[in-house]
Amino acid sequence: MNRFNVYDFFNSPDVAAHCENIGHIFNALECAIMVNKSYIKPLSEKHLAYKMIISEYPDTPVPKGHAYKSVKSLHRALEDIISLEKKAVDKFLSNELAALYEYVIYCKNNAEKSNYEEKYLTDYEKLLSDALNYIKKYLCDEEFILDSVDTR
Repeated sequence: MNRFNVYDFFNSPDVAAHCENIGHIFNALECAIMVNKSYIKPLSEKHLAYKMIISEYPDTPVPKGHAYKSVKSLHRALEDIISLEKKAVDKFLSNELAALYEYVIYCKNNAEKSNYEEKYLTDYEKLLSDALNYIKKYLCDEEFILDSVDTR
């Protein structure tokens, strides 16, 4: 298996080159965030990258951030992301869908009023169930508002 290269997932080649030139070493969480935020790689490559992070980096807890809550295992969180996204793609490819849904979450007690967006390809009831489970597990410790559910 090839060694994981986080620079392949940077949206900006200039930023990737700069970080590589100064020899910055990214930890597992930083690598996972770069993979997650990459829009230049397909989902299949992101999932492979998550699996490589799991195999090449020690597991670590994830501290609370502005868009997610603390969890005990980054590896488990990455496995859950892969599973949830794979289910969404499988559902989409099954031709059972009528629409693409997007939701925005606002955590009520977040002073920064930041939001978190995820896109799911699924029917509405499954979207809501998957979204609520994911939100409760990884994003909001407190009460939250689910807003802006749109179809595309």
